[in-house]
Amino acid sequence: MYKEEKIKNKDSLLLVLITVFISVGLIFFLQNIVMALDTEDLFRASVFERRVALNSWQSDESGNYYYKKMRKLVGWQEVDGFWHHFDETGLMSAGWLDDKEERYYLSPEDGGRVEGWQKIDDKDYYFDPEKGSLITSQWLTQDDRRYYMTADGNPAKNLHSVDGTEYYFDEITGEYLLDASKPVLALTFDDGPVENTSKLLDVLDKNSIKATFFLQGKNIHGNEEVLKRMNKGGHTIANHSYNHPDFTELSEEDIRWQIEETDRLIFDATGRKTFFFRSPYGSTNERVESLLAKPTILWNVDSGDWSGSSVDEICDMLLDTAEDGTIVLMHDTYSSTVSAIDKVVPLLKKRDFQFVNMDMLFKVKRQTPELDGVYYHLN
Repeated sequence: MYKEEKIKNKDSLLLVLITVFISVGLIFFLQNIVMALDTEDLFRASVFERRVALNSWQSDESGNYYYKKMRKLVGWQEVDGFWHHFDETGLMSAGWLDDKEERYYLSPEDGGRVEGWQKIDDKDYYFDPEKGSLITSQWLTQDDRRYYMTADGNPAKNLHSVDGTEYYFDEITGEYLLDASKPVLALTFDDGPVENTSKLLDVLDKNSIKATFFLQGKNIHGNEEVLKRMNKGGHTIANHSYNHPDFTELSEEDIRWQIEETDRLIFDATGRKTFFFRSPYGSTNERVESLLAKPTILWNVDSGDWSGSSVDEICDMLLDTAEDGTIVLMHDTYSSTVSAIDKVVPLLKKRDFQFVNMDMLFKVKRQTPELDGVYYHLN
């Protein structure tokens, strides 16, 4: 009886031990499963984060950064085809940047380095298209146009001195116009626009020169595109009456109509008002001048093209009489005039003559035209 009880107790103890062992093993097994699941989640999260950090932009309250292989980029770096700059902490630069004695501008929107012509705070700048550095204190040629970029990086405008020589630049674009130390000459053409006018404009364009056109109002209808081309080409467009009468023989009413009707037609075609006037036949007096409210531009060199002069005779006349500040009378109504201009302009350029329109002539000579003034040439 006693033996049987003892065996029974042993069996119960063994059963308890087995149960405990199984329970501990199960707990350990479950813990391992949970740990494995947690590790897998962590591993997956780590891979995701590493993938994000491998090649991506990141930002915080200080600004933007770019991560490559889990490292912040610093210095100059090309990202997605654009150059960016990052400081020593990896922070992306924006706006103006001075680096190794060069200036750059980085877009405030995306930090990309700008190149070529840029307008920043309403000022024009030019950045090297390869290096991105600001061009300063040097000449720049773009699309056959010359500019001088100042120490501030802006194109020089109006009168500007470079290495002791004064130059004139366009007051809006900054395009180089002429050397103030060299002689200037104003070619003026009367009585157009006519068929020859477009051919003359071709010659002027070929030689890169500006001129002044005194137009008759009666010739404008049907030639509006020619006027637009004159205007776009930088030539001065001026008033030469409506149908070429002698103004000294006209009434006040007729004088005003001749001026106002021609001005209206020119404005309708170009959107610009005329300032200068040339009286037909050069005929004027104090009464006429007081009614015009425009400076009267006459001439000190008559090419003689109107008298049937040949191309060579016209050229010889200009070569013999051209001086600094000369105003030349010509007419775009004659084919000989077009041919003569094509021939004589290169010869005069070899003598350092520069060709200017009437607006520039007064500017270069630093004179202000008076509304009742009469001008034959400018010293």
